[in-house]
Amino acid sequence: MKILVIGQGGREHAIAWKLAKSKRAEAIFVAPGNGGTSHEEKCVNIDIDVLDFEAIKQFILDHSVSLVVVGPEDPLVQGIKDYLIGCDVMVFGPDSVAAQLEGSKIYSKEFMFENNIPTGEAKFFSEARLAKEYLDKINFPIVLKADGLAAGKGVLVTENRQAALDWIVNQFSNSSNTEKAYIDEKNRINKLINQTIKETTQLENNLGFFSNAKGKMFDNFQVKIQKNNEKITNLRDELKKLSEAYHKK
Repeated sequence: MKILVIGQGGREHAIAWKLAKSKRAEAIFVAPGNGGTSHEEKCVNIDIDVLDFEAIKQFILDHSVSLVVVGPEDPLVQGIKDYLIGCDVMVFGPDSVAAQLEGSKIYSKEFMFENNIPTGEAKFFSEARLAKEYLDKINFPIVLKADGLAAGKGVLVTENRQAALDWIVNQFSNSSNTEKAYIDEKNRINKLINQTIKETTQLENNLGFFSNAKGKMFDNFQVKIQKNNEKITNLRDELKKLSEAYHKK
């Protein structure tokens, strides 16, 4: 079995190292990998960015990869599992909808509230003024978190009101209008991707009912599925360009 591990951190190093010990593992490709993974038995680093879904897909097809293990949260949130549907490859990791539990702290809290899953009380704020005012209504210590992926950062646990105020000011001062516009646009595109993926899945399920009958209805479903797949590819390209443009600033 040929396996592709996506990521470049210590987590992915540990995953690749453990997978390489399996007798069933013929080769472990790590994209992009790191200095440690390059020295592990059976492991080969591949120079592919974790968000370059098209290149990842092509590599899977070209090298007959049977299993993909995704380490980082970002490609999962952006829907790499959804993108690889139809590649005849197993993907270890959640789809883009389930990945929001990790990608958005607000989403995960709301999910737990709606489904009666035990969790601590939480309030959400998009304005620094309201967040500061809320500090006067609660007891310390408290936990403050920034929404979204923060690479293991973005959290403060404190018993000190001033430290909480400073953290709030810092978080909102970093959230400029440019960043807000970027986040809003990123969320809009991701929402469209998820909606189109769901619609395509429904169409593919319905296609089975007409597989024997064929005819115009069957052809219409096939055309729509093809157009949806093209739309998803274009949206992912748009998302990638948006991310590249923002991080160059």
